[in-house]
Amino acid sequence: MERQFPGEKVWRFEYGPDEFMNDVPGLAAEVIGFGLFKVHEFAGELRIDGEVSDLKEGVFHHSLQAVEKKGESRIETHVGRTTTLNPVFWPIPEHVHEFSGWTLAPKGWSFFEPIYTYEALDPDRPVGAPGLYACYTVNSFFLRNEGSLEEAQWKSEALEFYELDGFPAPFANHARCQFVVDIPEENRGIQIARFLDASSGGGTVHVRVDGQSAGDWRYPFVNRIEPVQADVFGLPVHLTEGKASLQIELIATEGWNAAWYGIDALLPRLQ
Repeated sequence: MERQFPGEKVWRFEYGPDEFMNDVPGLAAEVIGFGLFKVHEFAGELRIDGEVSDLKEGVFHHSLQAVEKKGESRIETHVGRTTTLNPVFWPIPEHVHEFSGWTLAPKGWSFFEPIYTYEALDPDRPVGAPGLYACYTVNSFFLRNEGSLEEAQWKSEALEFYELDGFPAPFANHARCQFVVDIPEENRGIQIARFLDASSGGGTVHVRVDGQSAGDWRYPFVNRIEPVQADVFGLPVHLTEGKASLQIELIATEGWNAAWYGIDALLPRLQ
């Protein structure tokens, strides 16, 4: 799926009908709360605030439901931080006011990759219209690449790698790690991304930035059919703004693995 704007990240996922335990037959995606939506492609029944709708773009005040999905589809949503995007279970950081994503994305995109837009939700702003800031990848490294680990000042126990069919880089379990990354001083927020093996669960780590607590990064899902997944964790802005580098420490409280880490920065959008 192409991104609409340079560097912009979106949620991309696909679930089959009846995978939600809320007694709505054929329900394939649901957003509860207030938000903006734009239907790029959808074969099925779209319900806005409980009523069947043929609108392609607009506002929902209570809920958006995609029912009886047939074939590939793309529905873009922009929702506030208090909105429930089922089945997202990550706590949204307090500094996030809005986030966006795709529901019912084309087959093959089954992982979540949020973008934090840090702006108030505006019902008069066209859906898909760019905000002042965008999320850009500023640093990344594969754990198998010794040169990248050395550059990142990586510290951990000895890594034992294993491979998954169809993914070009090996994974490694690690109970504790520490690394340093350069970031733009003008950042308006930083998020850490990783590729993980979800075949036995994604685990939990406590995140520390320059010695200060940044919260717990959880991945509560198990996926043995498509074990290679992607996940992100947003850092509080007060721990990143005005800094040129960060020392990040991950301390596992449950099993944790990765093949790759990336660092995304929220920056003024390129014109």
